[in-house]
Amino acid sequence: MNERTFKALEYEKIIKMISERAFSPLAKEEILNLIPTDNVYFIKDKLEELDELFKFIIKYGNIPINAYINNALSLDKAKKGGLLNTRNFLDINVSIRCARDVKKHIFEAINQDERNEREFERLDDLAKNLEEFRELSRKIEDIIIDVDLISDKASSELYDIRRGIRNNNAKIKEKLNEMISSSKYKKYLSESIITFRNNRYVIPVKSQFKGEVKGIVHDVSSTGASVYIEPQSIVSLNNRIKELEVRESEEIERILRKLSDMVALRAEDLITNENILVFLDVLNAKAKFSIEHDCFKPNISEDESINLRGARHLLLDKKKVIPSDIVLEREYLSLIITGPNTGGKTVCLKTIGLCAL
Repeated sequence: MNERTFKALEYEKIIKMISERAFSPLAKEEILNLIPTDNVYFIKDKLEELDELFKFIIKYGNIPINAYINNALSLDKAKKGGLLNTRNFLDINVSIRCARDVKKHIFEAINQDERNEREFERLDDLAKNLEEFRELSRKIEDIIIDVDLISDKASSELYDIRRGIRNNNAKIKEKLNEMISSSKYKKYLSESIITFRNNRYVIPVKSQFKGEVKGIVHDVSSTGASVYIEPQSIVSLNNRIKELEVRESEEIERILRKLSDMVALRAEDLITNENILVFLDVLNAKAKFSIEHDCFKPNISEDESINLRGARHLLLDKKKVIPSDIVLEREYLSLIITGPNTGGKTVCLKTIGLCAL
């Protein structure tokens, strides 16, 4: 077998069709790299493997491999002591939940009939090897709300820090609202609003009155008509918020460090889980393709004979293509195919070649 043979028989087109039924880029790539083998024992083993999932899907529906992520880089980083970010943890949890759903689906199906454990022995073994990581998953969900938000309840320290930030914000707004609504300051303001400059609370003051409002000038409007002043009365409160925000960042880093260490301890097991998901994803794509094209498990000849019944070329519409019965016993050296030049002979030859591949 060589590239010329694969190209002549359009093998890569069949493989591409199968790959399109896989979920992850990793599984798609693995399918695209599949090449035939002449190891009879290996072929039979892979066909048994596929036939098991084929029958399982017919009986119990598709396994739910529709949401998992390749986290190899993140897990390797955690193993080396690196600090993972919120996106890394959310992605890891996506794969954990997918593994849990797959395991549940397989076990629930197999438990419906005591004979299923023997009929779906390989699937049963794979599902048993999928770990659920419930404690790690719960920790991730308790700590990370979304990619930009850590829960207040991630730690008591973080809760207290954020409560302090909220309280100081409330005090600042109260003082500024008093200022912008008072008759003393209202005439100095270009607008009666509270705004932000350089991450500090400020109020817009008419330029000609900037000396009437004691505080720090943080910005000037594009026209120069207004200056944005942080009143002296809130400077210490703004400073306190900045201090608390630094402590908040430090506490978040400590929380993520602890969670990264948890992941590092289970990194190898998480990688094993994801490898099983990729394996099932590849197998699932093969099975779905087989079902869609009315395929079935062939017996493998060990004496070089060919006995194809109702064989169809997979690149042709199955509703239109005429199936062929092709038999070439061991004692015959050749088979002559005759007929008019309408493409039928070529289709027949390619069908034999593709079936062999």
